[in-house]
Amino acid sequence: MKAIIILITSLFALTAFAAESTYTSVKTEDCITIDSSDFDEFFEIDYYTGLCKGQGPYTVQIAGGDLRYSLSLLYRGNEITDLTKTYAFHDMGSDVVEWRSKVNADGSETLQALIFRISAYEEANVDLLHVAKLAGKETCTVAVLRNEKKSNLKARAIADNIDSYSCL
Repeated sequence: MKAIIILITSLFALTAFAAESTYTSVKTEDCITIDSSDFDEFFEIDYYTGLCKGQGPYTVQIAGGDLRYSLSLLYRGNEITDLTKTYAFHDMGSDVVEWRSKVNADGSETLQALIFRISAYEEANVDLLHVAKLAGKETCTVAVLRNEKKSNLKARAIADNIDSYSCL
């Protein structure tokens, strides 16, 4: 009987801390273009601002010019943070961003992290995986990982234990 209680308790604990991923697109054609050098016949440098689908109260914004862009989040329509402030990038390293949610014991989900890849330049092109803590107006980047073996798994492990990490 004691073994059954321990097994049930263990299964309940695993369910309480399970995580789930949802993906949204950041491809230009899937986003709403707010401003772009494509609209300007006499532009001197390229520029672009686009809003992409997010999750819950968050919207993804990609903006910049002259091949230096940043990824920001809007929380309830207000820009809260530039999640790539340490790296301007010339390209998203992926067409999607990953939203991590904690699945609670009652089956509800709590959105807790965003994982996205950028292609930046540091003496050479490098793909960097960012992990951001979703905390409303206090949202921030907590980790930047180089694209290495198992970097996706490392990013998810960080995202799933996001409360253990401080903002960079």
